[in-house]
Amino acid sequence: WCPSTATSQSVLPIASAALEDLREAEETHMRDALAQTLENAVAFHRADMTTDEREIVERAFREGQVRVLVATSTLAMGVNLPTKNVVLDGRRWETNGPFDRPALVDLGKSEYENMSGRAGRLAFTNDFGRSILVTHSRYQAESWLETYIAREFENIVPTLKHDRIEDIVLDLVASGMARSRVGLTEILLASFTGRVHWTATMGREAFVEA
Repeated sequence: WCPSTATSQSVLPIASAALEDLREAEETHMRDALAQTLENAVAFHRADMTTDEREIVERAFREGQVRVLVATSTLAMGVNLPTKNVVLDGRRWETNGPFDRPALVDLGKSEYENMSGRAGRLAFTNDFGRSILVTHSRYQAESWLETYIAREFENIVPTLKHDRIEDIVLDLVASGMARSRVGLTEILLASFTGRVHWTATMGREAFVEA
């Protein structure tokens, strides 16, 4: 996507229908930013957008109004869209350490496979899917080739293992996915973390109490 001052410029049509839908949505800073990018058939997708904003962006991309979509792993890990090309960095931001400082860490092979797999999803595109890793040197290209093609998959780590149960419960209740202790228990213990971690280390009764 080239800025208007660039010598070589790709002009894409305005995503008019998506902009109309966006004007009816709740006023947020994210909405204002989205309106600017939709003027160039470009949008972004991230976890802190409202449900309406995410739905507008996903619908506009499926309909071909949005031609370039910049996304965090929230979209890349789980939403199927008619994507032919996925462009990835081999690193992602992660908050860790005693002071919760963000740091760049390498993607694992399973993360790369999942994210790159958004391209060419069966029943969403008819011809091909392409994953592109952007590197800064031949050494990095060779290193990533070794990491993502030749290496075995790493062990899967339960995503919620180190999260506070109070925070997870609050998120589920706020989202409307569960409205009772029974509902919360069933959802959480049916998750991968529930099956391989909470059930094994706490047992059902202790988990319900927690």
